[in-house]
Amino acid sequence: MPTREEAATLLARLNQPQTREQLVSTLTLADGRLQTTVAARLSQSREGAEALLDAVAKGKASARLLQERAVTAQIETRGLPNWPDRLKKLTAGLPPADAKINAMMATRRAGYLASAVDASAGAAVFEKHCAACHQVAGKGAKIGPQLDGIGLRGLERLLEDTLDPNRNVDQAFRTTNLKTKRGTLLQGLLLRQEGAVLVLADAQGKEVRVKENEVEERSVSNLSPMPANFAEAIPEADFYRLIAYLLSQRPDKR
Repeated sequence: MPTREEAATLLARLNQPQTREQLVSTLTLADGRLQTTVAARLSQSREGAEALLDAVAKGKASARLLQERAVTAQIETRGLPNWPDRLKKLTAGLPPADAKINAMMATRRAGYLASAVDASAGAAVFEKHCAACHQVAGKGAKIGPQLDGIGLRGLERLLEDTLDPNRNVDQAFRTTNLKTKRGTLLQGLLLRQEGAVLVLADAQGKEVRVKENEVEERSVSNLSPMPANFAEAIPEADFYRLIAYLLSQRPDKR
């Protein structure tokens, strides 16, 4: 799955008619997680957003993709004509998007409370899935927010932060979108500017360097660089171990 998601990201960056066509064609066969990734990547460009809407209108893609915040927040910035009316028409009859997220939170909350979880086992889960961007006790990277003491947030807020990362996005950690003069699309957290070079961190925490004079369009969205489908990326049991580990991170009172 990570390989497929990376392929979708690379195809979307090329932003060519044939790559958009290839991405749209995967929507009829891909599972929900990959569909969301493909739709979010398509929506990074005006042409891709139009291709996605057209696919939904023709029944070639699920209208539920237009309820994913990772998708709609991208489309909203593309200046598409009559976007609100088109969204309303294409999603008519579907339950509100918040209902889906809240249902998942309720399920995961109940599952966590009913499970006997070893918090120490969550350290390995954190290292595998989170340490590329976050740091705890000096381990990991400082690309995203540092998580020392995060246990003070409590279970409810940690469920929000992991299951709905776009709900509460700090201004300093919003996603930067770049479109180069060659049409390539890049997206990530702006780490710094080194002279005439912009340095981004992508969704895997890897640095991407772009010369400022090669950038045609630059914008900042309300999205978090953290994947919106994070909960689907790890086994449910590992998710509970991770939550237990994060809840155990509290300041030393000595």
